[in-house]
Amino acid sequence: MRRLAVRIRVFLLSAAMGLAQDQTGSVSGVVLDAISHQPVAKANVSLNPRGMGPRPQNSGPQSAITDITGSFSMTNVVAGQYQLTVQHRNYPMDRNGPARKTIEIKAGEKAGPVDLTLIPGASVSGHVVDEDGDPLSGCSVMATPPKTPYSQFGGPVSVEDGTFRLFGISPGKYQVSAICRQPAFQARPFSAAPELPPAAAYQTQYYPATSDVKSAEAVELLPGSEKAGIEFRMRPSPVTQVHGTFGPGVDLRDRPNLMVQMVPADERIPRSVLTNSVIDREKGTFDFPQVFPGSYLLIAFTNGEPAGRVGGMQKIDVKDQPVEMVLNLRPGMNIEGTVQFEGPPPVNSSPNAPPSRPSPTIQLNPEYQIGFPGAGVQVKDDGSFVLESVLPGLWRLRVLSPNGFLKSAWMGTTELTNGLVDLTGGTAGPLKLIVSTNTATIGGTGPPGQLIFAQEIDESFPFPNIRSMSTDPGGQFKFSNLAPGKYRIVAAELEGQPPEEGGQEITVHEGETLMIDVKARSN
Repeated sequence: MRRLAVRIRVFLLSAAMGLAQDQTGSVSGVVLDAISHQPVAKANVSLNPRGMGPRPQNSGPQSAITDITGSFSMTNVVAGQYQLTVQHRNYPMDRNGPARKTIEIKAGEKAGPVDLTLIPGASVSGHVVDEDGDPLSGCSVMATPPKTPYSQFGGPVSVEDGTFRLFGISPGKYQVSAICRQPAFQARPFSAAPELPPAAAYQTQYYPATSDVKSAEAVELLPGSEKAGIEFRMRPSPVTQVHGTFGPGVDLRDRPNLMVQMVPADERIPRSVLTNSVIDREKGTFDFPQVFPGSYLLIAFTNGEPAGRVGGMQKIDVKDQPVEMVLNLRPGMNIEGTVQFEGPPPVNSSPNAPPSRPSPTIQLNPEYQIGFPGAGVQVKDDGSFVLESVLPGLWRLRVLSPNGFLKSAWMGTTELTNGLVDLTGGTAGPLKLIVSTNTATIGGTGPPGQLIFAQEIDESFPFPNIRSMSTDPGGQFKFSNLAPGKYRIVAAELEGQPPEEGGQEITVHEGETLMIDVKARSN
């Protein structure tokens, strides 16, 4: 009997192993250079389950390294939908992440061979010299995407000959700029008197030869290309100084985390932030020793625990003479508010459940993205909320609601235009928000198996809402519960951020349903 039991266990184990093997498949492929079409060795290929579901318990490897022929293979993979991703240290990562391809592994079958491509990076090179053609020290060059200025490539300039070369840049369009922090040369008479403040410095220069980012020329960098001849001849411009005193009521000796910044008043995502202020905590003063003429926002704030935050914001105009000013620091304020709903009740998934209103989240985001601590809170069941420790400044109001959108907003008796909340005076009335559930819908057809992105086009907010979903096997998709407005609808094979170009712009109104046909994006 014992032998029989052992044989039965062995048989059952073998059957289970055979059944498990029947539920697995394999995949193979090759990684190629997208331009030369040559194999890429030592590339890291990863296999990841697609979607947000639980990760399958695979018994085989989940990654592989390509051989000298660029080939890879993975076996004993549980059947399902996956994404293959590939990375290599000599190839830049795209702004949307590593190169990817969606595959389906079927039980008992081999997927592939799958071709994966890596796009080689581009390079840009040139010189940075002063007005006499001599190399400058302490300079750097930046390549910045115009639409995403927070994603940039940079590098130093050679002190010996003023050359620079940025390499490994993701292909695309860039604004190239040169930054030289040191003061410009100026002759001074020999004297034992204290050193005078700088009278001239080098402004950030954008290619070709402009100090205005709006006049910068976008340089297109193609895969594997070298864009040479990007030349910068820096010319000194007059600078002056800003000296300030903090108003009474705040002891700076207890606030080591206080930051004081100056940002251009017309740039909500500042590319040049003056942070080289000299703060004297004993005297309660601050100094900016090198400021170009223009309009600025002077911003001071502390991070840390909400209860102890202080801050202030004030606009100043700098001309050709030193500026003396007083900046009052005020504690963060609590802003009370209520939410009222209008429109039809949302449809519940359970037919027996009573209709329920959404529970929105209220956010205040800094209008100038310079590190200000934001504020957010979820609305209570009775529609009330309190935003705590909001610092004086300019804020953009956003309401995140699963089944609704912000239709109108008031602070006290003043209607907020485009959700802009001005708290620079240090006081705030109660917020009254109207959230409508009469949302819009965008649906239609697209390339089967691809992602469809719905990117909100909101000129008042630099970081728009982005939603994505996969088309079903028949190519159908539908975005529900959208706020009325303008959207860019685009298809892509990659997850992450939508492609920067392409797609179609449509406007959908309150309660409207639009059906569109989304074409595959050509590479």
